[in-house]
Amino acid sequence: MEITGAMIVSLFAELAIAQAGGPPVKEPTGVVVIQVSYYAKPGKADEVFTHRQHVSDLLEKLGLPRGRVMRRAGSSSDQPDVMWECEYPSAAALDEALKSAQASSEFEEARKHMGTLILKGERRDWEVPSGGSPTH
Repeated sequence: MEITGAMIVSLFAELAIAQAGGPPVKEPTGVVVIQVSYYAKPGKADEVFTHRQHVSDLLEKLGLPRGRVMRRAGSSSDQPDVMWECEYPSAAALDEALKSAQASSEFEEARKHMGTLILKGERRDWEVPSGGSPTH
């Protein structure tokens, strides 16, 4: 995972809230779902989809969950062209998967190649609270 300016700003904001007596910053305790959105360069949406499938194959080869790759439904250009989603049993499992993937030169090459195909990518991490169902 590359550290971006937005991540640094978010970290400083969380630290400021914690220091000001606000809610403490906590690690997720439940299942963690990652979603990565890919906004393809013009004419590259099919290649982004195919390459993301290849990256999922690499993850599986490394013994990691492959997740699932989805294409955008519809033609709204303000939405990502491709999304990858993967579920991990815990934040610790996610951290281990990231370390394993980043240690692979083949994975790193594939990640860099994706950078040549997209205008931008966005990652979102979600926690599924214990029980996984909404309260009424």
